[in-house]
Amino acid sequence: MKDEKRELLQESLEMLEKSLSYLIESYEKCKKIGVKDNYNSQELIEFEALTSRFARTVDILTARVIRALLRFLREEKNTLIDVANYLEKLEIIENADELLLLRDTRNLIAHEYVLENVNELFKEVLNQTPKIFDISQRLKEFVSKYI
Repeated sequence: MKDEKRELLQESLEMLEKSLSYLIESYEKCKKIGVKDNYNSQELIEFEALTSRFARTVDILTARVIRALLRFLREEKNTLIDVANYLEKLEIIENADELLLLRDTRNLIAHEYVLENVNELFKEVLNQTPKIFDISQRLKEFVSKYI
């Protein structure tokens, strides 16, 4: 049973790694573009790719990798706040609010049609993307150290 959980965790980490590589690519392009009042067509395409990859990576991180880690550790956490607090305790995240903010931004992306000004969304995604990289790195270090 433990081997199955370890395998699921490893597969989830590999999926995260692939998603991160695409996110890094989009992040670097959009960081160069920067936040503006108006974007040309190509710039909008780049930011659309970034927001999509951000949302997908947050989903993989929270719904796949972290859940697989919790199953492996035999921890029952039903709410995202419980998960975030536990990850803070393990020092995988610095503050539980970080994970909640990432998930909130992911939800905004999924419902961006409600936003009147996507510039704020683009700004938030640019600001929060490095946090995904940091959490992912800490998580991988935790797994390699303890599992």
